[in-house]
Amino acid sequence: MICHASIGIKYPEETAPALAEILDGKVLQLPDQYLTLIVQMQDGSHLELWPDAIGFTSDPSSKQVSVESIQVEKTPSPFHLFVTTPKSPEEVLNIAKRTGWSSYIRNPNLPFSLIEVWVEGSILLQVCPEEWLPQYKATIERTRNLPSIAFRG
Repeated sequence: MICHASIGIKYPEETAPALAEILDGKVLQLPDQYLTLIVQMQDGSHLELWPDAIGFTSDPSSKQVSVESIQVEKTPSPFHLFVTTPKSPEEVLNIAKRTGWSSYIRNPNLPFSLIEVWVEGSILLQVCPEEWLPQYKATIERTRNLPSIAFRG
């Protein structure tokens, strides 16, 4: 189970409420110096929204995560989130459009449909309305019997 994920965003005042609306959640603020926002979903999982000019690094001497200012350079990334929502497909598309994000209904070569929402134009959020969830679950169920890959250490 993934309990939370963090993404870097440029426009927190626009992005946080739109994500909360899509995900049927609420916006909270962490009591930290970075004004980190959280979109908390009904199931308790959450999405942390950090300023995109912040980066995490490992600090072995203190055994803690270090937070640093970074030069922001948007590059294509394989990172994305697949989330479900009680919203209808039309509602999701309308929220994305109102916020200025590209969004599309996709099902190329997939046995299930999803909505691609491009948060701030660079972060891929795959949204599955609950009415489409049975297709997705049936697809995932078929992968349970696939053999594991053994790696040599």
